[in-house]
Amino acid sequence: MKLKTLITLAVIAAAVYIAIDFIRLTPGWRMYGWEMFTKTDDDVLAHPAWRTEANAQMPASGEGIFPDSPYVFYEGWHLFHIHDWENNLKHLRGKPGIHGLEIGSYEGFSAIWALQNILTHPSSTITCIDIFDEQKIEDRFDRNVAATGTPEKIIKVKGPSEHMIRTLEINKFDYVYIDGCHLPKWVLSDAVMSWETLKPGGLMIFDDYTHIDARPEHSRFTRINFIDDYLWNKRGQYRDSPRPAIDVFLDIYAPYLEVVFKKYQLVVRKK
Repeated sequence: MKLKTLITLAVIAAAVYIAIDFIRLTPGWRMYGWEMFTKTDDDVLAHPAWRTEANAQMPASGEGIFPDSPYVFYEGWHLFHIHDWENNLKHLRGKPGIHGLEIGSYEGFSAIWALQNILTHPSSTITCIDIFDEQKIEDRFDRNVAATGTPEKIIKVKGPSEHMIRTLEINKFDYVYIDGCHLPKWVLSDAVMSWETLKPGGLMIFDDYTHIDARPEHSRFTRINFIDDYLWNKRGQYRDSPRPAIDVFLDIYAPYLEVVFKKYQLVVRKK
């Protein structure tokens, strides 16, 4: 009887562990943590009020996820992080001479949001580095920049970040957002090289810290999707994602920084 009880308890414990581990590895948990149980998408996702300085009557684009705005955005990843950005960057809002650097700009969503909500002073700017290897994405970026009405505040730098960062001024930027190539080699390169361009006291924001590589369709263990996803996440997590590079950077630069925010994105302050 005692043996049966022990076996039953062991099975229950194993089931609870697997269930908790499964939840911990889901995209919802990695993005929200406990908030996935306590809040709805409406609570977590921001609803930005897009505008343009060029002309209050500028027509809506009719395209993308904000068809009623003058902008064309087909991807809304930044919506998940706006509340966190507001909290982490609020000390910069509206101040003169504030400069941001973005490595990986895509359609310009996060850059234009920052321009309208943080870098609001006429003397503030954002520098956007991207290889723009897809013409349609570059065209959207250029269109969206023009639609702001203040295109001179967005400095577009086209080319590989490992080359373009070298052209930038030392200790210029109040924050750096690293969201370029997610392979660890390039994340580490972007972090190390752009660190010198960041002002003392400035913030470095890393995207996708808890991102896990998507399971390839050919990677099947049981033919049951949720089990296959769980096993893949256990074995393949972070292999081609930013986290290994970010962890190495945090370890080596520990004397020179402090971690101020850590969730799906990670933010450090330069001492």
